[in-house]
Amino acid sequence: MRWKIYDNRSLVPTSWRHLADGPEVWCFNPTLLKVNKGWVFVYRIVLSDQRRRIAACLLDHSQEIIEGSQVALSDHIRFPQGANFSERATSWFADPRMYAVGDSFVLHFNTGWYMPRNHQFIVQIDPENLLPLGFAREIKLAEPRQNLEKNWVFLGKELDLLVYSPDPHRTAKQVGEDEFSLYYSLNEEFEAGAVLQTGTGQLRGGAPPVRRGDFYYSFCHMILDVEGSIEYQAALYRFHAMPPFKPLPEGVVQLNLLPPVTSQRLLPKLNPAVDRVIYPSGAVLADSHWHLACGLNDEHCAIVSITEKHVDLMLSGLSASADFLADPDKTEPS
Repeated sequence: MRWKIYDNRSLVPTSWRHLADGPEVWCFNPTLLKVNKGWVFVYRIVLSDQRRRIAACLLDHSQEIIEGSQVALSDHIRFPQGANFSERATSWFADPRMYAVGDSFVLHFNTGWYMPRNHQFIVQIDPENLLPLGFAREIKLAEPRQNLEKNWVFLGKELDLLVYSPDPHRTAKQVGEDEFSLYYSLNEEFEAGAVLQTGTGQLRGGAPPVRRGDFYYSFCHMILDVEGSIEYQAALYRFHAMPPFKPLPEGVVQLNLLPPVTSQRLLPKLNPAVDRVIYPSGAVLADSHWHLACGLNDEHCAIVSITEKHVDLMLSGLSASADFLADPDKTEPS
């Protein structure tokens, strides 16, 4: 297992650097795409004015930041004239997910906690300059939804499917669109499995699921109540790639990912209720390794790379893999 944790200031685009001259710069919850030039890295960023933004950059093949590639992406997102969105809905950018669709990219993001409900949007992205093409459109459900729902992730080559929730595991399919919105309708509901064998918690979304053979691998997170505070821990489950997209019987596996900074908060909490966080928000399978883009403690971006073999061992319930993952100083076995 190999961790790469990024320096926050190195991720700040040039046009925002005047807001990053103080001690507090938060960069977290990144997403990841593999491209010919290396990697596309997209992430949340909070600067001295406390506005929530989305930035992007390119990483080389060694996952190092390519200097000068940083883009102030959310400054360029536009919304259609005539769409009745509040000022908050068009100025608070959270939880980016990037998808390759044909020859272009699509960015999915949401608007956080603001009432009367949060919004989710998608917008096409130019793969050459990582800037939006056209305006953002809202994702809507045909069925009633809660005021706050932030963990939807898309499936399919055309993003015509999404995972609405991991447990109960429920997908949705696209049923229509108009000038302002894309409409989805919920499919059958399934239990994902025993979320926690030894306690209580909630399973929520994370990285866009990755298809491997006949199954999707969904790297997500569990929310735990630990001594009165909330912790986010990484988890994984699989589901069938064909309708009705039923989860596999092994259920949910907790991932014992322990980066060096997981217990070291360096910045004030953006959410006072949340303590330690390991939040997988991007996943790529390449070169026989899973590369997971993670947010750490709502203040750092990281990529952790794990062999396919060890992920398979975890799914089979073999403790050797868990022991290995719990000790980042061990040399990875062949």
